[in-house]
This record gives sequence, structure tokens and C-alpha cells, in this order.
Amino acid sequence: MALTLGFCLMITNGLVFSEALDINESSMDEIVNRAMVNNNLPGLEVIVVQGGKVLFDTALGQADIMRNQAMSLDRSVVQTGSISKVFTSYLLLHWMERKKIDVEEAIESYLPQNIKDKPSLIGLTFGNVLTHTTGIATLKADSAVSESPITMYKPSFGVEANKFFSNYKLKPVIEKDEFILLSNVNSLLAGVLIESLSGLTYEQAMSNLLKSSFGMNMSASMVSGETVGNIELIQNYAVSGGRHEALGNYRTLYLPSDDFLTTASEISRFMTFMTGESVSDEMKKAFFTRQAGSFSGRSFGLSKTQYGKYEVFIQDGGIPGSNSRLLFVPESNTSVFITYNSNLLNARDEITKSIFEEILPGYDSITVHNLYEADALERFVGVYSPVNASMESIEKLTKIIHQLRVVNQGQVLLIDKVEYVPISETVFYNAEDNVYAEFKTDESGKLKALIIGNNVYTRASFFRSIYVEMGLLVFSAFFNLLAWLVLITKWSNMRVNRIHDTPRVVLMIHTLVMTTLLGFILLVSAQYSLWDVIYGGSNGLSAIRILGYLNALLIVPAIVMFNRAKTDFRWSGMMNFIFRIQLILSVMLTIWLWLYNFI
Repeated sequence: MALTLGFCLMITNGLVFSEALDINESSMDEIVNRAMVNNNLPGLEVIVVQGGKVLFDTALGQADIMRNQAMSLDRSVVQTGSISKVFTSYLLLHWMERKKIDVEEAIESYLPQNIKDKPSLIGLTFGNVLTHTTGIATLKADSAVSESPITMYKPSFGVEANKFFSNYKLKPVIEKDEFILLSNVNSLLAGVLIESLSGLTYEQAMSNLLKSSFGMNMSASMVSGETVGNIELIQNYAVSGGRHEALGNYRTLYLPSDDFLTTASEISRFMTFMTGESVSDEMKKAFFTRQAGSFSGRSFGLSKTQYGKYEVFIQDGGIPGSNSRLLFVPESNTSVFITYNSNLLNARDEITKSIFEEILPGYDSITVHNLYEADALERFVGVYSPVNASMESIEKLTKIIHQLRVVNQGQVLLIDKVEYVPISETVFYNAEDNVYAEFKTDESGKLKALIIGNNVYTRASFFRSIYVEMGLLVFSAFFNLLAWLVLITKWSNMRVNRIHDTPRVVLMIHTLVMTTLLGFILLVSAQYSLWDVIYGGSNGLSAIRILGYLNALLIVPAIVMFNRAKTDFRWSGMMNFIFRIQLILSVMLTIWLWLYNFI
């Protein structure tokens, strides 16, 4: 395989596999049933594979409650979300092998003319794309539509990719090779490269691979848009307070990064292939060896994490109301697939841990070191913002909403109110959720970033702290309330020179618009979900955009009318102060909306 330069970077020269697992089916049944009941999941499917053989599989509960449709390993179609990235990576590596392309080769000459000249893509290698080290943040805005993914007509990936790369500049948010940013953009680039190398559409190339390499014939037919009988799409649910609320259907626009459609039994064929003898040693090394990153990291197809003493290569995926997980444990040559139709993310971790406790005894053993004196952890304390947020859409809002606060608790750190204990000088571990946090420093020891899994955070500046920005909203709301009190109690005395109505009317309209805008910001902040960005925005986000423009248009007239009104002797100093501060805050709020791409 012509990936020699990339493989020279690998840490291990081979993979050593343990003896066959001794799976107790009754214990596994109990684990899966307990997880389903404890998390109130409508339906759940689990598959365990080792050495090319399925050792355990089960489908429990309902794929669709209203239609009384049971979960089925063979018939229930799963929207796997980002698990698509795994198959896209394999397909790109497959064509790189056929074309004898090395992972360190630049991608520019293989890109179509309308993409290759983008400054953000110059100098990137195939390895950057495969390991998600391009420095380009994921861009999820409007990347799906509200309709069934099983439809007769879908625009081809090539058509959608052309629109995507025409609409966005994709300016990197961090230097390439510096950190791993798991980004949909990298998978879209992989899809474009696949079409360039193969001379086929992405759909044709993927369909051919699924059939010829993995025997996933039904999935291949669905990728190519063929009609498939005797299948049913799993209904996705929001679970809250014991209730199951059915959610609408969604179809992704960008197949290489999201929403590969398959069934559990079909994906088990990929699992048996990857853990069996058919897959080449080179492809196993590409997938099951860390190629980038440090403590966590990334292979050419999967994210690498640590479950206790085991290296695990993992990919999560999902849509609103449905979640999946595919993972491989090279040391035991084992693969696990989990899927369920609920919006509860923590169920994946609970099920994974329960299965590992059963099939990998002692997997969670880990040594904790008391390395620090009480005040030595102060250098890590602060507020951190996520790096992986597009600067070109309202997705940028996640830099506020998803901020983390790190607090020193003596010999442990609290990261987002969760306790992490030191296991090395810069690596900390949360035993309850099996999560590692690593602080990266430069050569001088200066803190550069906080990495949790493959999520990268950098210290937020004082003015970008959530507390400062919340202060702006709170003060805006407070002075808007005071403005209303003045308007209500002093309305009859607010005519300028006893005859002019325009100033008080304009100020009232401005106050009304600003109040409504603040109300929608509060509503969206309380219910914000990245799914709203991915699936075209919500009514609340649209309302903020419209009201933001209207507020901006009213600022100048409001300032002019205020300057006229304050000359009237009946306008007291307090009234002038309230409306002056309100207008200043209105300008600051408009700048805030502009900074986060609302206007």
C-alpha cells in the first residue's frame, strides 16, 4: 500500500490480539435490558464482534412506538450521523492505494478548479484531511433539511459540495498540524478527493466499496438511491420525564460527513471485516494506530481514546433523537456497535462501560498520582472557550454557550464542575465518565490549550467571558425595564415642547423592539441546541436576526429623537440618564449580534 511515509509516523509496528472472549449471553442480555430500562430508551440494538465473528447481538424495544414496530437488526434503518466519516476515510484510503498516493502528498492538484485556489486549502495534505488536522473548524450551518432521508430524489453530493465550497471561505481557526478538530469540512474534502481520484460520483464509489469489500448490499443500494424493500426507518425520540416525544425526519446534505444509512446487521459485516483476516495489515494499522494528537488523538479513520488500560478507536454519530457508537479495541480484536432512538447522550457511555466491564475484566484500572501541592494547579485555572466553532455562522455562539470553567480544588481540578485527578503532570482523569483532560503547553511552559477527548479549548479573554457577555444582556434588560417605567408613568409629559409626539413614539418603538429582542435571546439561550444550527435554524434564531436588524435601523432615529427630547425642561436628569444608557447598551448589543453572525 502506498501510504509508506504516513506509516513511518506510527507508534507501533503491529497489533497484538488476545485470546477469544468468553461472553456470557445471559449477563449481556441483563446489561442491555437494564440500560434500556434505566435510560427509558424506546429501542436499543447492540452488537459485539471479535476476530471476524459476531459473539453477541440483540435488538430490544420499539423502532416506532405509535406503529408498534419492533427494533430489528435486519430491517430497522439507522441514521448513523458522523459514523459516515469512518466509511469515507476507508474509501479515500482505498483510492489512495489504487492511485499510489502518499498521505504526505498535497491535495491541491486533486481538487476541482473552483476549490483548489481557496487560501485555506493550500498546503494541506491527504494526512491532514484524514486526521482532521487541517485547522478548519466544522461548519454545520444549514447542513440538513427536514425531510425523510429515504427519498426518491436527492441532489448528488457533488452538487451540494459545489454549493458548500462556493458559500464559505473556511478560514482556519488554528494552525494546521497543531490540534485535531473533528470537522465535517474535512470529510467533505475527502468526498471531493474521492470523486477526483475515482472518476465516479461519491455515491457510486461508496456503493461499489460497500458491495465488493464488506458485502453491505442493502446499504450500497441506499447510498446509490435505489429503492429497497422490507426496511423501516427508525423513529427518533426526545425522552423527558418518562415521555417519548417523536421528532421530525432529517436528511443530511453532505453524505461523506453525516447520516450514512444502514442496519445493525449490515454494519456488523463491516465490524467482522475489520476484525477478521480479510482486511490488510496496512489498513488495520491505518485505522488502529494513532497518527496525530498526543494523549487522545486520531487515526486515519477513527478517534483514539483510552478506556482504562485499553486503547479504543471510536466514532460517535447521531441525529436529534437518535444516537450511535462504533468502537474497536485492537488489543482484544473486538468491535462494539450501539444504537438507540433517544436524545440521551450519556446512555452511550453507560452502555459502553457496562459492556466493557463484562467482556474486558479490569479494563478500568488506572493509577492516580498525587503530583501537586495545593497551589500548583493555579496555572490551569480559568475560563476556556471551544476552538472548533465556525466563524462564518451563528455556530460561533457556541464559543460562549459551551465555555468551561476550571477551578483548583487542592490536588484535583474541577472542570465544568466535574472532578479530574492528575495522572501525569498535564493530564487529568475523570473516573466516573472515563474522560481525560490534557493541558498543552509550548516550549516555554506557557499554557496553549485544554484538550478533552478531541475537543480543543483555549482560554477566553476577559471580554469574551460568558460572565461579561451575560452582564451586557442583564444590564440591557434592566435599563429597558427602567425605560418602560418612564414611558408608562411619564408618557403624558414626554411631548417635546408640549406638541411634538415623534420623539416619545420613536423611543417607545425602539424600547419595544429591544425588549422583544432580549426576550428571544433569553429564550434561545435557555433552549439552545446545535441541532438548530445544523437543521436550518429555529424560529427563535430567525426572530433574533430580524429583530437585530430592526434594532440596528432604529438606533440612529432613537438617538436623534433623544437629543431633541432632552432639551425639554420636563425631561428630568434621571429620564435622560436612563435613555442615554439604554441607547449605549443598544449599540453594544448590535455589535454583539454582529460579532456572532446574527446580523
